[in-house]
Amino acid sequence: GQPFTVIALDLDNFKQINDRWGHPAGDEVLRQTAGRLQGQVREIDAVGRMGGEEFLVLMPGCSAGDAPTVAQRLHQALRNGPVEVDIQAQLQVTASLGVAVVDVGDATVDKLLARADLALYRAKHGGRDRVEFDHPPAAAEVAARQDALA
Repeated sequence: GQPFTVIALDLDNFKQINDRWGHPAGDEVLRQTAGRLQGQVREIDAVGRMGGEEFLVLMPGCSAGDAPTVAQRLHQALRNGPVEVDIQAQLQVTASLGVAVVDVGDATVDKLLARADLALYRAKHGGRDRVEFDHPPAAAEVAARQDALA
């Protein structure tokens, strides 16, 4: 089947930006983040904000072989220089990314999003400012889980 990549991205320590610089500064960080992400993907890809400081990047046709390169490019685009929120403030923004790749037809949207979200959780709890990849569970692990549920 056709590969499909989802990247869940969460800005690190975003609440501190809002608390210290105010919501207009936070809004500007979100706008510039969206622009930087959009500038790194193909026309057929979709970048969207999921709420708060979380973004999703949907990439049809992006294979498991290409996904690491794309994820690193997105990660680097956010680190490549500060976000100017006003004349006095230039903020360095970092993000945690979770990446999941499936063949279209092998997983529901909910499962794919859950896998990307789990990888994102690992990135955030592994120290932030990093990329983590979802690795589908091995067949033996799936069988063991199904036995446990039976």
